[in-house]
Amino acid sequence: MKVKVKVEAERCQGHARCAMICPEVFDLDEEGFVVLLAEEIDDPVVAGRVRDAVANCPERAIDTV
Repeated sequence: MKVKVKVEAERCQGHARCAMICPEVFDLDEEGFVVLLAEEIDDPVVAGRVRDAVANCPERAIDTV
């Protein structure tokens, strides 16, 4: 099952948890805020890490659809 990732960049406060948990999907810009590298995830292992990143975002700036 494909997982779609959504980011509300304006909510990001730069905690960088998402990038540490799932660097395949999340990166940081030069100011330390989230950058989405992939919007759709097919790999179940990576999808699991995306869900972990969502659960660990203190600002709830990322979500899955």
